[in-house]
Parts: sequence; structure tokens; C-alpha cells
Amino acid sequence: MHAHFDLTLWPLRHTLLVALFCALGSVAIAQGCTDTAFTKRNGSLYLQAETDAFAEQYDKALSALDKLQARKLNCHEEAASIRLKAFVRFESGDVDGAIADLTAALDRNILSPTQRAGSMVSLGNFHMHKGNDAEALSYLTQGMEQGAFTNRQTKYNLALLHERQDEFDTAVHWAEGALKEPNVPLDRTLETDIFELLLILYEQTNDPDKAKPIARALAISKGPHPDATYIFSGDPQSRPILLGEGSSEVPSRKTSSDKTESQLIGRCDVQLSIDAEGRAYDLLPFCSPESLADLAEKIVGNLQFAPLTEAGEPVARQAVLFPLEFKQE
Repeated sequence: MHAHFDLTLWPLRHTLLVALFCALGSVAIAQGCTDTAFTKRNGSLYLQAETDAFAEQYDKALSALDKLQARKLNCHEEAASIRLKAFVRFESGDVDGAIADLTAALDRNILSPTQRAGSMVSLGNFHMHKGNDAEALSYLTQGMEQGAFTNRQTKYNLALLHERQDEFDTAVHWAEGALKEPNVPLDRTLETDIFELLLILYEQTNDPDKAKPIARALAISKGPHPDATYIFSGDPQSRPILLGEGSSEVPSRKTSSDKTESQLIGRCDVQLSIDAEGRAYDLLPFCSPESLADLAEKIVGNLQFAPLTEAGEPVARQAVLFPLEFKQE
């Protein structure tokens, strides 16, 4: 399992762009800075630095930020430049520099409450990247107590930190919270990490009922078994057929008349096992779009097959893929 960090720069239209670290967190409320905007001259240079950062041209971004910070800045400009510089340093591999920048910024009275919140969380994530679990947990926890923005990745990080402290109930709380957060942008790796962590935590908290659906979701997230084969492909003598069917073709499921052209709305591969009686079990639907999964599982689950035979005796079969297409008029 790996900790994940979402340190995205969010553009704010109608004002100059401000670098934000998209995680959760906050800390003490500072009211010292009353400036709320860039001057035209400084804003132009900041925008150049942020554009370079978006383009992953970190050396150019740092150069522009050095020039900016050499000028006379108001507190709003200084806070934004420090936070952007910390982001660029982290992305370019200078984690210690990023930590130093944000730590110094938090010690001064130039950050708004929202900025302090984001900076506190970023510090927690930076420390986690360095393996400083105690510092990471402290920063992230303080941020949560101040009601800062939360997302899936940071909740997972908190769960992982508490799991490492053997604080399993608290870890379950954060891991379940992470799973409920929208997975946007789509991150399959993080989703898999959450499932794997929850399985560990449910074992530690002796909760097998919760573990079962998570184990299933984990299997689906990893995709079909690498040795899975389509049910109607290969040697006809080594594949099960639908009982009552005269051929090995996938049964058609027409949703439109022959005179009307059908529109494909999705495809599924349902992985299943077939027992010696020809009944399907351990169904795992892999669908695009995912909203078809329940329907696909229901369709295949209601089918019965003629199982394989060995020495004249029926035998079970694992890792079979049943393809489905869904169409509408």
C-alpha cells in the first residue's frame, strides 16, 4: 500500500491564480493579513510561475518565484508565492525545502485561515512522504479539528497512519470515510489501496461481515483473473455450454426490432465459476459503464451450464468469462 497525495493547483477565474494544495487540513486562525489581491505587476509574474508549474517546468517556475519574492510584496502575494514554491519544490523532489517553506509560513501572520488550513495539511502529507509518521499525524489531525477541506486521499492517509499506531477503530473510521468520498478524478490505485487497508482493519476488528463485500469490490477493482478464458472460445470439447442451447454462441438479447438499428450502450465481461452441477457462482462483473454491473450479474447468475467432464465425471471450472452486450433502439 502507498500513501497518496493530491497537490493540485486550482485556477480561480476573475482573480489571479492561487496555488492550493488539495488535501484536508488547517491550523490556528490568523487574522493579520488584510490584503486580498495581487498588484498588476506582481500578479503577472506570479501567473507566469504558476503556468510553468502547471506545465511541470519546475526550474522556470522556481526562477520566476525567486524574482517575485525579491520584490516588495503585500501579505497576500507573499503567502501565495510561498505556497506555490512549496508545491514546486515537492513536485521537483525537494521535500525538505517544501517542508521548510510551509513551516516558516505557518510561523508568520500572513496566511488566511483557509490558506493555513491547506498548508497544514500539505505539511502533514509532506512529512508522511518522508516517513515522519508522528509529525504527519499531528498536522493532519490538527487540520481536521479546524474543519478543513477533506478528500479521499487524505482520509486514506489518516487511516493508514492510525493503522500503523494500532489504533484500528479510528483507522476504520477514516478508511470508510475515504471509500465514501467520490473517486474524482478516477484513481484505481488509491481505490485498491483503500480496499486492501479495510480488509486488514476488518480482520483486526473482527468484522467479517463488512470484509466480504470489500473483498468482492477489491477483486473487481483488480480486473479479470489473468488466466480467465471466454466461455465460448477455444476447443469445443473443453468448454461448458448453456443447457438447452444447441450451439456455443452467446444467446442474443434483442432490445429492438430487426428494422430498427440498435445502439450499443455498454459491454460486460462477467467472470464466474461453474460447479459440477452447472451452476454459476463467484460472479464478478466487469462492465463499461459500471452501472450495468448489477444487471449483468443477474443475467449470468440465472443461467445454467453443462460443466466440463473428466473421465466421464462432471467437474467444476474456475475463471470463466461470459461476454454481454447491451443495446437499445
